[in-house]
Amino acid sequence: MAKTEEKKGVLQVQILHNSLREKPSDQHLMWMLGLKCVFSYQLPRMPKEYITRLVFDSKHHSLALTKGNTVVGGICFRMFPTQNFAEIVFCAVASNEQVKSPTIANGIKNYCSTSLPFPSCCICSVEQEFCVLMLNIMVTAFVLQQQGYGTHMMNNLKDYCIRHHITHLLTYADAFAIGYFKKQGFCKDIKVPRSVYVGYIKDYEGATLMECELNPKIPYREFSSIMKKQKMVIHQLIDKKQSEIRKVHPGLTCVLGRESGGLK
Repeated sequence: MAKTEEKKGVLQVQILHNSLREKPSDQHLMWMLGLKCVFSYQLPRMPKEYITRLVFDSKHHSLALTKGNTVVGGICFRMFPTQNFAEIVFCAVASNEQVKSPTIANGIKNYCSTSLPFPSCCICSVEQEFCVLMLNIMVTAFVLQQQGYGTHMMNNLKDYCIRHHITHLLTYADAFAIGYFKKQGFCKDIKVPRSVYVGYIKDYEGATLMECELNPKIPYREFSSIMKKQKMVIHQLIDKKQSEIRKVHPGLTCVLGRESGGLK
């Protein structure tokens, strides 16, 4: 869906950077501010001051998905060219872009009402905050699978890093994000030597370090389309072989006999 929206011009991909050499445009600054708000809302455990400092830091870049002047998601990252890796710091999609179907919304509401350990009729303020947090987590997980925004963002980031000769991505993922990063090609088996990244990336308590090795020969933005075409070709070959198997061949035109121990 994300690629379709981009082709129609509804969705745009922006690379944002608060450069000290060249003043960013007012529009870029507004997008960075919008992205900061998305991160602050979707990642409530992260201090807002910390998010603001990194998003507007000149050493960090951000890849943002925008619809007009509105930021609907993005990834904040920092590249280390001398170490040949980039660190993903924040990754999130705006909640108002996540649930498009009443059926989906009702399903999430039913989950909250049946699975959370308190009745909806007597929710205190603390429990309300917890409920909102759980809702954001579940909806974010759903959109990364259904809307395709999370995959679209990550594929654009991979291509961007390859263009800048970066072949490794590192990130600290919490328990709720590990599944998403695994689907994007990340794993817990870190191949980058520890000496390469220690002292460069930030450590997060309770999070798991994950790595994704990039292949410069793969156009990640088109990877899904390529895989669909390959699957289509394979299915066509299978159908062709099956049609050959189903073909009825004529029977034998000679009769086997035992006279002289051979054919008659």
